[in-house]
Amino acid sequence: MIAKLLSGKLGSSFGVHGGIKVKSLSGELAHLVKLAGQSVTLKREHEEEFKVVKAELKGQIAVLYFEGINSPEEVKLLTGSELWLTRRQAAALANNEYYVADLIGLKVVFKGEVIAAVVAYSEAAHILLELKLNNGRPAYLPFIAHFVGKVDLNGGTIELLNDDCLFSE
Repeated sequence: MIAKLLSGKLGSSFGVHGGIKVKSLSGELAHLVKLAGQSVTLKREHEEEFKVVKAELKGQIAVLYFEGINSPEEVKLLTGSELWLTRRQAAALANNEYYVADLIGLKVVFKGEVIAAVVAYSEAAHILLELKLNNGRPAYLPFIAHFVGKVDLNGGTIELLNDDCLFSE
């Protein structure tokens, strides 16, 4: 399992005291407010730990304040950074939900036969899983309900409903 999860993206400054807007990648905000007093990882060109001294919601916007960041000019240096959280800090999962990062390493099964393994993913309009087929070639699978059936984290499998959806380079 992945130790930390990509959970947000830091945006522009909020106010004049070092607040920074955070876009939650899960769409959930409540877990971000609970970060006050905790250390988080920010990644841009390099990875760095920051302590969150204050976290609040301003309408539908999460605002974080980091130790040592006290002005809009200092915030500008963090704008665009990725917010990586531990599983304990990340948004809580409902039944039958999982983190996309947990799909890496799962076997893709079509009609009862393992045909590939998930090696990576990317996110755009939809999640796109990068697969390594049994013959070693790469392939890609749009992770949408029309193509993907049951995801069994305990069993380590993803059910493929239609192999016509796979495409390769």
